[in-house]
Amino acid sequence: MEAVLLAECQGIPGVIKLLEIVELEEFQVWCIVMERNPNFIDLFDYINRCSQISEETAVFILTQLIHTLIGCHKAGVAHRDIKDENILIDVDTKEIKLIDFGSGHYYHDGEYFDFNGTSIYSPPEWIKDKHYFVKELESWSIGALLYNMITGDGPFKNENEILLAPISIDSASAECRDLILSCLCRDRENRMDLDKILCHKLFQKYHMSIGIDA
Repeated sequence: MEAVLLAECQGIPGVIKLLEIVELEEFQVWCIVMERNPNFIDLFDYINRCSQISEETAVFILTQLIHTLIGCHKAGVAHRDIKDENILIDVDTKEIKLIDFGSGHYYHDGEYFDFNGTSIYSPPEWIKDKHYFVKELESWSIGALLYNMITGDGPFKNENEILLAPISIDSASAECRDLILSCLCRDRENRMDLDKILCHKLFQKYHMSIGIDA
């Protein structure tokens, strides 16, 4: 499934380039061969290297990521495991590449009843009710990712904290705090949509509010 989903997303800006799929008959496995740029590291390592990322850089990263996710939706693919370890970043240009479609599925607007992504990035509705909508999952993940970039640490350590722990972001601007809390809203119906994130005042502050179809 991973190779099929990745193939469907080829040509979308921000998706890692698939070079070939190789069968290793001796081991009865298939290997996915992807592009490798020595200037790219995963965002997890980049955050650790920097300790914290500026709000302007975080907005630049998220702008790319959201457009990539919307492109994947249009191609019929839901990634479903957005986290720092699944994003590569060019340390010079800050260009990103989305990798690891192993938890993905075909995209649809209805509810999903399975989740193979990372538990500390899972939304509260999955923990409580075992179902979710992809766009609401992605908004939650983006809030967690933004928190991680700005503070240098994740907002939650376990599922209980996802459900109950207060969210404190003392080191961020008022606009950044507002966006994080809007994405990490435990009531999924009041959680900010992907397209609204692009129009948020934090993005406007850094002149990166660009249209979905741009």
